[in-house]
Amino acid sequence: MDARDAEALLTQLLEERGADWVREGGYIRFRIRRGGMLWEADCRYAGRCLVIYGRCPFVITDTDAALRLCNRVNERMTRGAMLLGGDGRPVVRTAAAMDDIYDAEHRLREALEENIGCVGRHWGALERLSKAPALEIEPHALSATQ
Repeated sequence: MDARDAEALLTQLLEERGADWVREGGYIRFRIRRGGMLWEADCRYAGRCLVIYGRCPFVITDTDAALRLCNRVNERMTRGAMLLGGDGRPVVRTAAAMDDIYDAEHRLREALEENIGCVGRHWGALERLSKAPALEIEPHALSATQ
């Protein structure tokens, strides 16, 4: 499976779920809403894997506590890791191996579920580690599916 096939599988899955997505800067970007939480994910094909970056809308001010949380979370993750980006925003990165066309959809669903589940489970803790309100997600960024 190549990059085009992997991205087609992802966008088909997103469209089945009614998610708006956009291709931007080499990534496929979409929004995730769970209860009162809203964040974005960026996905790209890299070395026979589709890598998913769930980007939290918080700028962390307590870096030490955030890194301790990341370490605790990473002990349990099986397909990726939580890290603190250079901009102070937490990121959950998961990957789905896309080398087997017959298993790719299953692996992609698992990676998406782990990514979304991790952000959702740790939202409250991450929010408490930031003193500023969540960053606004610009409405125009995903207004049209491409």
